[in-house]
Amino acid sequence: MEEAQEMAREVILDYIDGLVEFKKRIPVPEVVTEGRYIVNFGYDTALKIIIRNLMYDRQVKAAELARRLKVTNQHMNSILNLRKTTNINRLAACLEALGARLEVEVKDE
Repeated sequence: MEEAQEMAREVILDYIDGLVEFKKRIPVPEVVTEGRYIVNFGYDTALKIIIRNLMYDRQVKAAELARRLKVTNQHMNSILNLRKTTNINRLAACLEALGARLEVEVKDE
């Protein structure tokens, strides 16, 4: 099962890479709680998808976001890479540079 989930994860990431390459919006995933297996991508990947969609919606290219954050284009590409882990503070800075704000809520259940 772990191998199948990893393969599914790679296929989804390849699909998203294709969407980014062809300058398309990334579909927001649905949360499935019963009856199906879930491929977990982690919070940083979810935030990167949100950032990519904001960039698409606001017509901001990675080079422009890099300029706003005062980082190199190479560093910006590393930040937005879905296969690399990125610090949440860096992702929050990307959101702020796009005119959005990251808010975290913890629910004690």
